[in-house]
Amino acid sequence: MLSGRGITETAGHKLNINTKITMENFISFLSEDRFKGYLDTLNPNESVAKESYLMNIRVSQKFYPLLSFVEIGLRNSINKQLIFYFTEDWYNNENLLKLLRDEERNRIKNAIQRLNEKGSQIRAGKVVAELTFGFWSSLFDKHYNSSLWGKLKLTFPFMPKVISKRNEVSPRINKKYGNLEIEYSIMNQSRKIKNTF
Repeated sequence: MLSGRGITETAGHKLNINTKITMENFISFLSEDRFKGYLDTLNPNESVAKESYLMNIRVSQKFYPLLSFVEIGLRNSINKQLIFYFTEDWYNNENLLKLLRDEERNRIKNAIQRLNEKGSQIRAGKVVAELTFGFWSSLFDKHYNSSLWGKLKLTFPFMPKVISKRNEVSPRINKKYGNLEIEYSIMNQSRKIKNTF
């Protein structure tokens, strides 16, 4: 991660980096298109745009624990509902799989394949953890209004009645948290890389 002061903190660890990164190298690392978005939004001052980008990273880091907490709570609550309606190994249950679109079935298949490659035991907890936030949030898409919503509604046991319809819940999950999935995915990959050392 780049920092104007040469030190940044990631997951509680301070990392030293070269403080003499030129603006040209910074833009090259980031990509001109991504950096242009900061220039266009703020002003043509490269230093201000660079500092804004770095601030955005720091702010995103602060949201990571909350986003992680939301994802874990959401997926575990959905898992309970899927177990209740489709059995402990819902990820292999034909009644559920025939309700899912190809995209969601493929995500499950790929998650199981990754677990097999790691030599992990295939069980609900492992499959749940291997699936992405995008998988879980997609279960609230319009496509599943008649097939899954009735079963997944109890994922939110304390939801106010005024927003208890799928078309109220889906945008709240997908707009508020879906946009953060890319940043979360990048941070998650960084965590996995760090854990290999």
